[in-house]
Amino acid sequence: MNSRESFLLRLFGGLLFAVVLFFGVRAGLSRWMSLREGTVRMRGEVEALQSLLNDRVRLEGQHEWVEAHLPRHASRQEASAGLLALVEAAANGSSVKLAKRELIAPGSPGESDDSDASAYFDQTTVQVAVDASEQDVVDWLHRVQSPEHFCGVTRLVLEPPTDPASAALHCEAEITLYYRVESPAREPAVPDLVKPQLTQEAGN
Repeated sequence: MNSRESFLLRLFGGLLFAVVLFFGVRAGLSRWMSLREGTVRMRGEVEALQSLLNDRVRLEGQHEWVEAHLPRHASRQEASAGLLALVEAAANGSSVKLAKRELIAPGSPGESDDSDASAYFDQTTVQVAVDASEQDVVDWLHRVQSPEHFCGVTRLVLEPPTDPASAALHCEAEITLYYRVESPAREPAVPDLVKPQLTQEAGN
């Protein structure tokens, strides 16, 4: 093999090595990029899963709080009486006299329509009106707004005084109490087949 053939052999060998090296490096980079994208995607899925777990824990905590604090009443009448007592107590504590208090019948046009809340809670609403100074009205509304009792103002209308010499505002508000109807536990009924036997034993 002469020097020219040896040179060409080394040249083609070098070119072949460069081509193999190029495609090898390219395949390696492609594989590395694929692994990196997979790692980033997996990391995102792990973070999303962790976020879902955190949301579940938070929602379970909120559900437990609601179940522990949601008012229970045996009937709507009992819940309405409790709502009226709460409204009157707030008025007495803020020196506001109630000019009007009227329970809104279920399904009436004036009743608060909170579809999201009514899907989970029962509710009763009272419509009240007061005439008092701005500070007294604000103080009364602050006392009525009671999230811990699931009670709040769901509709509010404020009218300025018609008499320039008067500082009394006219306030009309609808106050809604959210609760759950829960009948009191009853003693289990005695089966009819057992009653004659109990009567006979009592006679003996």
